[in-house]
Amino acid sequence: GGVYFVDVGGTFLQAAPLRPEGVNGKVGRRLATFVRPDTGQTRLIVGGSFGRIELWSLAINGPDITIADRVKINAGVDVPSFGWSIAVGPAAADGTSRLFVTAPEDGERGRIYIYSIR
Repeated sequence: GGVYFVDVGGTFLQAAPLRPEGVNGKVGRRLATFVRPDTGQTRLIVGGSFGRIELWSLAINGPDITIADRVKINAGVDVPSFGWSIAVGPAAADGTSRLFVTAPEDGERGRIYIYSIR
């Protein structure tokens, strides 16, 4: 598993998938994008099967795409289903957006975690 970048014509922009070191292929099962209104920088929000999601800032140098920064987000307790679905709302006037993360097996009826991101 990993994240592949493809141009509008369907051409892969890199030979290997993008994934952080030490994450044994369990990324890219859930994916959302977030554009910071203050910088215009696109960030990826990546979920997998490891009970957390990650917020990636990318470094793009021509055809070379790498993870410049990564922030790990979890439920604060061991919830393997955390990150089953992810969605990002539109930016508010202050530049923040809401990040919605589901954990369908958390508790009796599951939970939706809501974060403010910038």
